[in-house]
Amino acid sequence: MFRSLITLFCLVALAFAAAAPMNQQSCKATDHGLVINYDISIGRYYMKSKCDAAIRGLKKSGALPSMVRCNADSRGMTKMTFNAMRDRQGKINRTLNGVWTAIRDNGGFNCRGH
Repeated sequence: MFRSLITLFCLVALAFAAAAPMNQQSCKATDHGLVINYDISIGRYYMKSKCDAAIRGLKKSGALPSMVRCNADSRGMTKMTFNAMRDRQGKINRTLNGVWTAIRDNGGFNCRGH
């Protein structure tokens, strides 16, 4: 029983540690050659309209996203994942900063493109 509680506590702590604090972001970019996989935690409560605006903006910007997912994480904050071609990080960061201005005003998005 005690081991189960410790394991549960550790799993919950890891889930919260991976999420971005309010008004901040965490962007993990994984290089797969020509394509970069982006896993972004956004410290703003999930709103479908914001996700839709981000997806439209990424497509319009020429960032060429594919396999886009945008939903709420376990805390109700925004989680976004997608693939994009290499060297599109400037377009990605500008687009996301335009949608989530509270993040922009707190240091902004800084997704890398390898």
